[in-house]
Amino acid sequence: MAERYLKEVTPDKKPNTQRDDKFYAKTLTKFFGKFYLNEITPDLITQYVLKRKRK
Repeated sequence: MAERYLKEVTPDKKPNTQRDDKFYAKTLTKFFGKFYLNEITPDLITQYVLKRKRK
């Protein structure tokens, strides 16, 4: 999903926003990349948020 978003949506944005989109996609993909979209649950998102808060 992130790859598709970066390919189809990001190019129409301002350069700074494009940079941000790429950063966030990379960050989220590190955690969620091994999951299919239908496997990402609220509990998994909570795990991600807690992990980020600990850093």
